[in-house]
Amino acid sequence: MRLTKLLRILLGLEETRVLDVSFDEAGLVIDVAPSWRSPRCSECGQRCPGYDRVRDRHWRHLDVAGMQFHLRYDTRRVDCRLGGSP
Repeated sequence: MRLTKLLRILLGLEETRVLDVSFDEAGLVIDVAPSWRSPRCSECGQRCPGYDRVRDRHWRHLDVAGMQFHLRYDTRRVDCRLGGSP
């Protein structure tokens, strides 16, 4: 089993791809992305035109075996007419 698949299962990341894994002073940093390629609205789930990205957003996941886990993702902002403001 590949490390990326093991981490996805261990952390319960559904519809998420694990792109890379690295260590820093805080613990393990896992780069993730959604399994879909086209931008989608986070409220309604519809495909929408994307207009920019917010780079390197970090979220702390639950610790595993006494090690801090951080998820890192480049958030995609979209222009959705159904889900509200961009």
